[in-house]
Amino acid sequence: MSSLPVKTDPSVRISRPLTWALGGFSAVALGLTGYLAWTALNAQQVYGCDGGGIFDCGHVLTSPWAKVAGVPVSVPAFVLYSVMLSALFFCRNERLEWIRRISWTCVTACGLAAGVAALWFIGLQVIVLGQFCPWCLAAHACGLVITGLLVWQCPLGPKLTGQLSIMSVLGVAGLITAQLLTPDPPTFEEVRYDEPDEASTERAPVVDGAGDVFMAPGEVITSPDEIFVPPADTTSETSVSPTADLSDSDESPNDDQSSGEAPATTAVSLLLLLPTSAPLLTEFLCAPSLQETGDQSAEEADQSAELDGEEESSGVAVKEPAANPEPRLIGVTGNKFRLDIRRWPLLGRPEAKYVFVEMFDYTCPQCRNTHRAIRGAFDRYGDDLAIIVLAVPLDRTCNSAASGSGHRGSCEISRLAVAVWRIDAEKFHRLHDWLFERSRTVSETRREAERLVGSDVLEKELGYPTSGQYIEKHVELYKRVGAGSVPKLMFPNTSLVGEVSSTETLCNNIERELLHR
Repeated sequence: MSSLPVKTDPSVRISRPLTWALGGFSAVALGLTGYLAWTALNAQQVYGCDGGGIFDCGHVLTSPWAKVAGVPVSVPAFVLYSVMLSALFFCRNERLEWIRRISWTCVTACGLAAGVAALWFIGLQVIVLGQFCPWCLAAHACGLVITGLLVWQCPLGPKLTGQLSIMSVLGVAGLITAQLLTPDPPTFEEVRYDEPDEASTERAPVVDGAGDVFMAPGEVITSPDEIFVPPADTTSETSVSPTADLSDSDESPNDDQSSGEAPATTAVSLLLLLPTSAPLLTEFLCAPSLQETGDQSAEEADQSAELDGEEESSGVAVKEPAANPEPRLIGVTGNKFRLDIRRWPLLGRPEAKYVFVEMFDYTCPQCRNTHRAIRGAFDRYGDDLAIIVLAVPLDRTCNSAASGSGHRGSCEISRLAVAVWRIDAEKFHRLHDWLFERSRTVSETRREAERLVGSDVLEKELGYPTSGQYIEKHVELYKRVGAGSVPKLMFPNTSLVGEVSSTETLCNNIERELLHR
């Protein structure tokens, strides 16, 4: 009498459709987690996830919950689905029952763990992060379906399946505990520069509004070419920009020549000494001649006031600088490069006690996390803190040094931000914070910029090339300081390259680098 299959043997009762279904969902999950692991390990942006809104992969995948013990969670997920898919090949082995049992035990344990982990990570996105990663959700959905099929069919019977469920919950609990107890790994690199040797360097004279040459304490420069100047203002002949290069006065050449010889000689000498600082010196050179010609007539003053009113109403030059503003140079990368705080996009007051330079991309998740730390620093220091903010798009459309993808629209978003800064500094600060709240599209940014400064004013400013030229200068400096990753927080003798998510870490560095300057 031939023996019949035992009815209670679960390895014999498994149907082919269930095996194929489990294999299909496991293969899809394997592909998804493999892609996420590759992007995480190579610091690449996830495709199709930079459109803003509630779906923001960058925010989800750069959060502390995206790693366990410093490893992206997609890596152990990839290993889990690899083991599960491999075990499914042996689940219908008709010769060796023990292989079938071991295979189904492995499949069941991995499948149940995938479902429990999916519930945990979906809950984090809903409750903690408030934003979602479609790629992650698709992988989690596969895990939940696999768990549902295993619970429905119970290939190892209800008792053993229940025991494996408890083991799976304990395994995921261990993962959660590791996430909670493991300190966040370093996300930035501190680059230190040698202190400049005062004996071998040449001090750069700086001209103040009264025409006096002075040296700020501790400001040393190796050559005059290292003063990094912004582009010239090309808006119009009558508009006054916060970054406009000052031009020579239109005073008549028939005035007293003897009194003009000294300024002319000084002009040649200083321009030869500081060729890159010519826009800063011309105002000084013009001041003596203007004083010698006497005060303006009442009629000229009225015409000047009328012209100023027209400029203000045009909206292009609301940030008219104070008469004869005193330059303030901020050094970075060991004082190799210097920027005048009054001539670049700025958060805070030019007279602030602590000033440093930030390079960033508005579409960069790491930059967004760093901005949260910067907001905390502003809360602590208030008006004592100012930051020169240089948008460096990681889009090859306007930055040949950029690598990778996922920064679509970054060039235009940055240009819109600079345009708003040139119109109104206070509203630029509001737009800057708004852009870092979450991912934004170009159309969203344009609408917000128009709301802040007016569509006609914005359109007029964008009609000039100056905003785009600023982005070109930002990119130029980015290349000259070594390109690479952003954000970059640049101080006189150090740079923090990478995400700085801790306000305390940032404040400690600010006080260490800038307190005694």
